[in-house]
Amino acid sequence: MSAKKDAELLAAANDDSEASIDKIRQILFGGQMRDYEQQLSGLDKRIGDLLKRQAKQTEKQIDALEAAIQSVDQQQQQALSELGSANDEQATALSAQIGELQNTLQESQAAVSEAQAAMAETIRNEIANLEGELATRIGDAEKRLDSLFETVELQANDQSKLHSELGELFAALAGKLSGGRDA
Repeated sequence: MSAKKDAELLAAANDDSEASIDKIRQILFGGQMRDYEQQLSGLDKRIGDLLKRQAKQTEKQIDALEAAIQSVDQQQQQALSELGSANDEQATALSAQIGELQNTLQESQAAVSEAQAAMAETIRNEIANLEGELATRIGDAEKRLDSLFETVELQANDQSKLHSELGELFAALAGKLSGGRDA
C-alpha cells in the first residue's frame, strides 16, 4: 500500500515539475520574445518612415520641376510674343536665352534623376543592411534560446532522476522501517 502511495506522489511531482518547466520557460523567454517583436516593429516603422520621407521629397522635387517647366513655358510664350514684335536681332538673343533655360532645365532634371537614383540605392542598401542585422540578431537569439532550452531540459532531467532516486530511497527506508518493526 505504501509503495503505491509513493508511486502516486512521485507521478504527481513529475506532473508538477513539467508544469513548472513550462512556467520557467515563459518567465525566462517571454520578455525576450516581446522585446524582439518590439524591435522588429520599430525597424518596420523606421523603414516605413524613411520611405515616406523619400516619397515626399521626391514629390516636392517633381513639383518644383513642374513649376520650373511651367515657368519656362511661360517665359517661352512671352519670348515668342516679343519676338513677333521685335527685330531679328532681338529674336536671336531671346532664342539663345530660351535654349540656355532649356539646357539648364535638362541639366536640373538629369541631376534630380541622378539624385533620386542615388537615394533609392542608399535606401536599398540601408534596407539590406537592416535585414542582415536583423537576421543576425534573430539567429543569435535563436541560438541563445536553444541553449537555454537545453539547460532547462537538462535540469528537468536531473530533477526527474533525483525524484526517482528519492522515491527509491524512501521505499527502501520504509521497507527497512517496516521490517524492523516486524522483528
